[in-house]
Amino acid sequence: MDDRRKKKKRQSAEPRKKDAKLLKRAAKREERAEKLKNIKDARKSGRFERRGLSLSLEEAARRDLIFLNNPVLVQGLALTPLVVAASTLRNALVLALMGFLLITPVRLLGDILARRAPGRMRALVYALISGAVYIPALFVVNLVFGAGAVGAGIYLPVLAVDGIVLSRAEIPLREGPLRALENGLKTSLGYALALLFTGALRGLLGEGRLLGSGVLAAAPLPISSTVAGGFIFAALLAAAVQLAAAAYLKERKGGEEP
Repeated sequence: MDDRRKKKKRQSAEPRKKDAKLLKRAAKREERAEKLKNIKDARKSGRFERRGLSLSLEEAARRDLIFLNNPVLVQGLALTPLVVAASTLRNALVLALMGFLLITPVRLLGDILARRAPGRMRALVYALISGAVYIPALFVVNLVFGAGAVGAGIYLPVLAVDGIVLSRAEIPLREGPLRALENGLKTSLGYALALLFTGALRGLLGEGRLLGSGVLAAAPLPISSTVAGGFIFAALLAAAVQLAAAAYLKERKGGEEP
């Protein structure tokens, strides 16, 4: 009798377990659908100015990948090359050129080739694209700078797998080729400006030189050339950019209010 009761209990419990699993799967599907809907709604709310439609201030700030939403100083991407390798203007130029040769092509090719890949495979597809683009990009950098490219060291290949290059792999919604090209160029320019300003300032203060030419008789702040100096300069520059962006947005909001 006990065995029969236990068997009946198991048989009655099995449909409940199946129902619970089905409910969990349905909840996950609804959650994914809601996330995609939120992303699409956010994209729709930020309409293009060039189409003659309104563009909210917040959306305009989010799309400004050069100053207001700088990929390095606001989003915090690719900080390691900036802090460690961009100790001189020459190194900054090397990293900036590599950024231009990597960021835009990977973003554009990833939008075209990785759109049909499953969610878990998108990051792998983007990484493979980045590795394939890195090889000719490194050839161009060596062709332009020659031995000067050695100063950037390991941070050239590190850039190929950095979030500034592969960040789109986490977002399932397509940008479209034109938007991918536009955002890639903006991101590259924002990254280059952060690198060049930091590299020039650190080289001038840490060595008294710019592109190998002596500008100052002595280095006023030698710590600028070290990694510790890189952290200090990156923090100060990021704070200054974010404060300026916040003040600008506050002023614009005040001007828009009736």
